[in-house]
Amino acid sequence: MRMFETSALDLWREEENRTGLVTFCKDLDLALGSGIAAGTITELCGPPGSGKTQLCLQLAVNVKIPRLLGGIEGCAAYLDTNYGFSPHRIQDMSKACHNHCANIAILHGLNQEELLAGFTEANALDDINYAHVSDCSQLLEALAILQNRLYDGEKAIVTNDVTTRISDAADASQQPDEPQIVPALGGSHTHKINQRILLGRDETNADCSTKPPTYLASVVKSHFKPEVTVAFRIEATGIRGVKCKV
Repeated sequence: MRMFETSALDLWREEENRTGLVTFCKDLDLALGSGIAAGTITELCGPPGSGKTQLCLQLAVNVKIPRLLGGIEGCAAYLDTNYGFSPHRIQDMSKACHNHCANIAILHGLNQEELLAGFTEANALDDINYAHVSDCSQLLEALAILQNRLYDGEKAIVTNDVTTRISDAADASQQPDEPQIVPALGGSHTHKINQRILLGRDETNADCSTKPPTYLASVVKSHFKPEVTVAFRIEATGIRGVKCKV
């Protein structure tokens, strides 16, 4: 085995040539480098209603974006553990994504029919492979199948709930530490993932009933960027960034 023949410059060039899986939230894509990086395990962590499922559905749709438009032109495998998958929602997101790609093609003078031949509203659902598991044995079986099908350069997205950690006081004379909200799978799981995105609602405008709710995505673990928090919205068309007021 020949070792130490790869330089840091070689690795940098390899990273620069990788195509990320975009989220349709520009600020989040920039925070991640260029979207979800290839060959990495990215965890979406947050409480119920924080946008984990919606972001997973959006990513399952976005894998179909053609390479000429900055996409990866692939297919998705969706492993569901809580019946959160919605074909109707996928159709809505796919229609919006397809229209977006068509508009970009027209803007750049490209033949949209030829460019989007492999990405139509009709095949959007057909290119998402779905499986539901309800116990650990089914989960392990599904993961084994996926491991045989996945190749280098694939992106893996996992979700994780949060729980409350309460630390006991060292002795009776001390007050226990304040409860902390932490990822439910524990510290050892943290070493198995490459990126962690902590999701949640922006409570600063929670009382404003006239505006759609705003969500926050905090990149708390990444190989590419320092910790950063960006805002996004869940709209009828899917995940979208929050436009700044001028």
